[in-house]
Amino acid sequence: MKESKAYVTLLGSQNYLLGLLALYESWLKTKSSYPFYAILSSKIDKRTENYIQDIGINIIREDIEISIPGNVLEANKNFSVERWSNTLLKLKIFDLTQFTKIVFLDSDMMVLRNLDHLFEFPHMSATNSGALYPGNEDWKELNSGLMIIVPEVGLYEKISSLLDTVASRKVHFGDQNLINEYYSDWYSRKELYIPEVYNVFSNYLNYYLTDLGLQYKGNDNSSVAVIHFIGYPKPWMYKDNLLLYLYRSLKYFLFGITGLRKADYLKLKYKMMITKCKHDINGLNFKSI
Repeated sequence: MKESKAYVTLLGSQNYLLGLLALYESWLKTKSSYPFYAILSSKIDKRTENYIQDIGINIIREDIEISIPGNVLEANKNFSVERWSNTLLKLKIFDLTQFTKIVFLDSDMMVLRNLDHLFEFPHMSATNSGALYPGNEDWKELNSGLMIIVPEVGLYEKISSLLDTVASRKVHFGDQNLINEYYSDWYSRKELYIPEVYNVFSNYLNYYLTDLGLQYKGNDNSSVAVIHFIGYPKPWMYKDNLLLYLYRSLKYFLFGITGLRKADYLKLKYKMMITKCKHDINGLNFKSI
């Protein structure tokens, strides 16, 4: 029996647990009418799975390992993008036929407003994230951080079968390269483009808010809906101490009151969310995240 529509994310390694928890907390605040699921890889231990379920996230276990050529694994590692090898499990979303439609969200995102209307968009709707930033005018491919998917039996196999094809042209790559290889005509199908407000890169956030005039509060396409914390290390991977926490809390309060430096305010909001999630986990004596 199909469960209709759902939000889905991926937890490919323990290192992204805090990102998943912050994503879920931000999503909860939007009061969605649809359920939230996380695909867990075989690298996620049972204790973590139990914790995730206890806080209300539905689990999809994928204990398979995607066969990745050794040279790709080595290249991803050598170019410090080893995490991209873990993201290839994301391709399994295309096979989740228990759902009629999926809004996929990367686990390094923060949701600012309700996204339920995205379920009305067609299969493979996504953003051409970063294309509005000066110097990126020739960017034409979709960003796989947020996608609207209509699952189909066998679609995962069709996309993953392109591993060797992509490997023959790229030294290192992840799920996004395979998806863009399979949907090579995406850039010409303008009906699949959704506004960049649904996938704004954190390092471009200040430009989008200041120079492009986007808002950070609101419910239309003039307001940022999702921030994507691309790059590495992730915000939750930096070490904290009490003085840094107090300093960050003061800035968060001041920016929120004054309305100035909106990008900094939103990034601090995410960091505060991460701190809360980290505290919750430490309370359960998790040794490592």
